[in-house]
Amino acid sequence: MTFKADLAEDLRLVLNASEIDEAATYYPVDSASSFAVRVARGDIQTGSAQFDQGIEHTRTCEAVLIRAVVRAGIETIEGTARDPKRGDRLVFTEDSDPTRSWYVSAPGAIDVGGGVTVQLSGDDYGNPGGRSANEVR
Repeated sequence: MTFKADLAEDLRLVLNASEIDEAATYYPVDSASSFAVRVARGDIQTGSAQFDQGIEHTRTCEAVLIRAVVRAGIETIEGTARDPKRGDRLVFTEDSDPTRSWYVSAPGAIDVGGGVTVQLSGDDYGNPGGRSANEVR
């Protein structure tokens, strides 16, 4: 077995262990249809950014998914296999708020040992006005 094949097998085992990974539902952008995925999420980072008349709060993290699972799920829904793209949405099954969505803000490295890395952005952090609301002074 090659190193790359070993890495792909290790990733498959880790993302099926139910210890490091989490169950999630993946929604391609502009689709109400979904499919199940296993995701290994990194540390969640919080922050804020100023814009014209207020502050936008952010919650982000990196995540790794099995590329073949994502491509097959998207192909079933859209008819064409593709990698994650900006606007795709994930909802984590065991999240403290089961309605919280995480959006792909940027795809990262593709096919790293059979995986795909994405940057996720939460949709609800620090928004007293509700989801997607911005704090305005």
